[in-house]
Amino acid sequence: MRRMALGFAILCTFAFAAPAQITVNWADVHQRIDGFGASSAWRTSITTAQADMFFSATNGIGLSFLRNHIAPDGTTTELSIMQQAVARGAQVWSAPWSPPAAWKDNNNVNSGGHLLASHYQDYANQLAAYAVSMQSSGVPLYAMSIQNEPDYTASYESCLYTSQEMHDFIPYLRAALNAQGLTSTKILAGEQSPWSF
Repeated sequence: MRRMALGFAILCTFAFAAPAQITVNWADVHQRIDGFGASSAWRTSITTAQADMFFSATNGIGLSFLRNHIAPDGTTTELSIMQQAVARGAQVWSAPWSPPAAWKDNNNVNSGGHLLASHYQDYANQLAAYAVSMQSSGVPLYAMSIQNEPDYTASYESCLYTSQEMHDFIPYLRAALNAQGLTSTKILAGEQSPWSF
């Protein structure tokens, strides 16, 4: 009953709105949308039917991007999901939640902390090695994020970055990817949690 009343109120609101004319000019492009996607973070597998439902443009909703989680040791448990997405035409990008504990100022993969500048090269090399591993497993990465929610201290895997720290780390990651021949792998920054900038 409540749903019907809510639906009726919405209909009434639109019914009383002043008529407006909308003109769509398909040649006047203001923003290009590269695709739509989902995250498989923390999942280990999906069924073939689920992969079809998510990523098939003919038998499902045709998501074009998959985002996955990189563990602090530079691995992922989501490889089979990533492979199924790629097999159906989706592109994959990966996001780390935390560097290894020994490379952070709080010596913990959880509870925030910052990547130590003395380990920028180590972490860039680890992320580049991850990207090579994914490529050799049939998942060429479209992009790699620097950090999931770099402004959020979580009780689970997390790491904080200031804008200056991101600025300083990006050249290390770009050089490490390039050294591995991954010059077309894009770098994403900053996946801020409240999307306030």
